Amino acid sequence: METKPNFKVSEIEEHLDSGNYTLGFRRFLDVCLETDLSVEQKQTVLGLCDIYNQVIDNTDVFESSFLEKVKELSLQFSEMNLDAANAQNNVVSGQQISKSYKAGHFKLQPISMSIDTGELVGIVGENGNGKTTLLRMMASDLSIDEGEINYELGIGNDESLYDEKSSIAYIPQRIPRWYGKLKNNLHFAASSRGIYGFENEYLVNVMLTRLGLNKYKNLFWTQISSGYRTRFELARILLLKPQLLILDEPLANLDINAQQTFLQDIRNLAKSKRHPMAILFSSQQLHEVEKVADHIVFLRNGESIYNSTIDTNEALETHTETEIETTATRDQILAALNGIEHLTVKQQGGVYIIRCQQTVHSLEILKRILGAGLTVSYYRDLTHSTKKFFNEN
Repeated sequence: METKPNFKVSEIEEHLDSGNYTLGFRRFLDVCLETDLSVEQKQTVLGLCDIYNQVIDNTDVFESSFLEKVKELSLQFSEMNLDAANAQNNVVSGQQISKSYKAGHFKLQPISMSIDTGELVGIVGENGNGKTTLLRMMASDLSIDEGEINYELGIGNDESLYDEKSSIAYIPQRIPRWYGKLKNNLHFAASSRGIYGFENEYLVNVMLTRLGLNKYKNLFWTQISSGYRTRFELARILLLKPQLLILDEPLANLDINAQQTFLQDIRNLAKSKRHPMAILFSSQQLHEVEKVADHIVFLRNGESIYNSTIDTNEALETHTETEIETTATRDQILAALNGIEHLTVKQQGGVYIIRCQQTVHSLEILKRILGAGLTVSYYRDLTHSTKKFFNEN
């Protein structure tokens, strides 16, 4: 029977040919990590990692021989036998779970949610609305007051609490300090899984390259930024191969480019063919979250206002909502949109939020404003976005 590659090799070639060497080589390493390679092949991969790390930190110009070798090997590796993981299954489900804090008079209202293998679930909402509480409960890091949480981690009927917790990885926003050189911590993480010798060296070095951490490997915790601490913690966790990965505000300390890379990385990890994961994460970067998440949960005052794992998207489509940035006044906007019924125009944080009945498409709003000669520097259709909940009073 013909074996299908874990993803199209043409993707790697396309990135490399367009000069996007970073993404192309990282996707190549994804193939390597998902394929059973011989010692000789792994040594070749390490050699390519050395070349990549030397060039990417200096000129960012790769010789054609290097690029052709990467393409050749990616084709060979992807055609090798790769046993896929079992079919998608539920990893964790919470039924009407809640938590109360007497001191702060706050309660996370009963909420139900579930996460399957290969899924990304994003938790959004303003600060102080229960996101971290929900994550900690789902990570078995915080007890629940009501409801129940069930884990299906495939460990066996006689699984212990230790076995269960070892299959769950929780990365808090403030990561506990590491001691010693960063690379040594990763070697220790791999050895804790019973990986020693050359295989340990191979996995750690490939992971460092895959996550763009190679030039920081010999530094100490106090010598790197909080953003890179998050990425090193992610590298350590990935070496442990958890089935459920939970991250609290992982984008908080990353610049915009690093945010995009990080989100794409965790999506690729979740969708891995051999080692897919269920991933639950929170973030204030709503637009970025909606690009990669399979489901969104919106919390306000401890209550689940929107939960796409339970409700349908009709909850978001009750009206058209448009966000624009313009130098025009509110009166000029209202004049341009004259005749549209049930219209509201509200200024919020330097932009205007325009809301009207569902029958008027957001693009019609934009056309009318531009047709009136008004200048628009930013436009976004929020009709299908949970950003609408941030705009409600």
